[in-house]
Amino acid sequence: MLKKDSSLLNWVWFFGTALAVVFISVPHLGFFGIGRNLFIDEVVNIDAAVSFFQRGWITNRSSTKAFDEWISSGLLTSVFPALGTLVSGSYKWGRLISVFQNALALSSVAWLLSFLTRERATQLAFLGLVLLIPALPASLIYSQGEFLSFTCLVWGLYFYSVRKRFWVSSLFFALAVHFKLIAIVDIAGGLFLLGVFQAKDARNLKWVRPYFVNSLKAVAGIPLLFAVSQLYQFLWLSSVQEYLDTARAFTGFFFSAGSGLNAPTSVSRWQKLTALSEFGAYQWRSKLIFVLISLIPIAALWKSKNQKLKQNDPIFLFVLGLAGASIFHLLWWYFKSDQIWIRHGFIGLFVACACGALVLPLEKFRRYLPQLRIVMLLICVGIVLMKFRSGYKEFYGRPIGCEADVMQFQFCDAKNPSLEFHPYRFDSK
Repeated sequence: MLKKDSSLLNWVWFFGTALAVVFISVPHLGFFGIGRNLFIDEVVNIDAAVSFFQRGWITNRSSTKAFDEWISSGLLTSVFPALGTLVSGSYKWGRLISVFQNALALSSVAWLLSFLTRERATQLAFLGLVLLIPALPASLIYSQGEFLSFTCLVWGLYFYSVRKRFWVSSLFFALAVHFKLIAIVDIAGGLFLLGVFQAKDARNLKWVRPYFVNSLKAVAGIPLLFAVSQLYQFLWLSSVQEYLDTARAFTGFFFSAGSGLNAPTSVSRWQKLTALSEFGAYQWRSKLIFVLISLIPIAALWKSKNQKLKQNDPIFLFVLGLAGASIFHLLWWYFKSDQIWIRHGFIGLFVACACGALVLPLEKFRRYLPQLRIVMLLICVGIVLMKFRSGYKEFYGRPIGCEADVMQFQFCDAKNPSLEFHPYRFDSK
């Protein structure tokens, strides 16, 4: 039980979980002559922070704009990876920092879940489920915002449903949206389902006013964050016309870059899922994992259906919020998003894993919990070793280079492609 553990043991579990995530990423980083090619998303995100350090812009060297709409991960995502890249002169150190910050983020959620259930098996279940998700090691290194957005989303739902600290949840929700804009869908889903269950259980309408007031408090940070970012752009750009052009470009990007809000209907949904997307390229085992994890929040709701909200069980309320967030996100990913990239579904899949870990029927195995923890630990170790071995086999003996679009926009030396960082002065735009 968690309550019997020492503070030192708590930290050992926390960093042990993080190091497991870091370990599966090692073959992808570029150290020891083994690693993944330089990818366009990571260089663009690093450039975004570098341009901010130099000029206060948020852009990249392939763009002529001071604020490029294609930077879809929040600036805070790439600040530390960019510093590591600048100081070392190599993207591999930026990758390592990105992996560490994402691993610590995931570990903080694992710790929170075990804190709520007072059981280490919950932490192991979450870790095992997350590590099963295909494409995870590669995406950890790219300084993308899904991992940090997911973490802020979970902590926001925790402070909303468990602690009733609505202004604190507002801070976390605003950060979740900063790291990845699509988190708005998850926040809406979580708050919506909590409202639906309150309406279902209540005999009168006394719940309505506090629910709406508390929800408004919880989301108040999002428009405030947007207003601050718009004011910053307005003050920084040289003219009102340039600001309007930038705002128009961001709006167009939001409606077209994978959101599906104005997706063309000439291609069927089935084609997108099976042929024309990253999702379609995965083997049947990976697709089965996606489907099974996507069903977890529905199963969690089914398991919880006989519980009464009037009991005010904080874990039950937290599960409701998580389930709503995951269901809304995955519905968007499967049925509305235009590109079906795996990482676009990460937040919903991660939340589903957290939901599943919380509703494990551990009480039925209380007599065998010590043995169950050992079995789950061994399963997690097995998954970690399998993921590490898979990455090692994929990259061993292969030269580390750059993807074609990375060389096209001069992030990389075409004659000698490597993970070396090539500085660029953004004041020359």
